[in-house]
Amino acid sequence: MPPLYFNATSGELKEARDGPEIPSSSAGWLPLAELLVSQEFPYVRGDFPRPKTQPWDDVHIKRLGLLVAQDLAELDTPTSLNKPVIDRLSVPTPLY
Repeated sequence: MPPLYFNATSGELKEARDGPEIPSSSAGWLPLAELLVSQEFPYVRGDFPRPKTQPWDDVHIKRLGLLVAQDLAELDTPTSLNKPVIDRLSVPTPLY
């Protein structure tokens, strides 16, 4: 599965595909897994606009959890999908 990237400017999530479409840090895109485990997490709830969609269904939430867990496992220092990571994940990606 492709890794997830987070845009610190818009609050968007994007799956990186192999090839030239991998998001650039110069355009505000950061690897989500690295952000979730970084020493400093500079964001709080309300920093990013809420999407104008219906609440996420279980399939969407499970897919996001699977993608994030895989990205965390592939870091230089593998990390699990634990409570601090989930708390941070809920700031840019509203799970409601």
